[in-house]
Amino acid sequence: MNKVSSVFIDKASFHLPIGLYDGEMRTGNAILVSVEVRYIPSGNNETAAAVDYETLYRLMREATETPTAYLETVAENLLELIRSAFERLKLTTVAVRVEKPHPPIPRFQAASVGVEIRWTAEF
Repeated sequence: MNKVSSVFIDKASFHLPIGLYDGEMRTGNAILVSVEVRYIPSGNNETAAAVDYETLYRLMREATETPTAYLETVAENLLELIRSAFERLKLTTVAVRVEKPHPPIPRFQAASVGVEIRWTAEF
């Protein structure tokens, strides 16, 4: 039986030019980004065989620095950054969720809108 470890950051807040409307690109929007990385730890050196929060957060900041029209673009870019940064590990799942809590929808009454992308390894 393999042990699977999971590391996550939930709802980190960023502000960036994102959206389809001109006003959104000028003033920007708050977005919430969540990631979960599951992996199979290997070896006795725990720090060399682990996903660290600092790197995950740095990748989240990097993925939110470029203006874009779509939440999907942020999610896809972040997923690839994570997979690349931790390619030395045996990743099993990478899940990225990007939410916009204040979309420009008249009378919007929900916590947020968003997208989630999940990559799963094939062993």
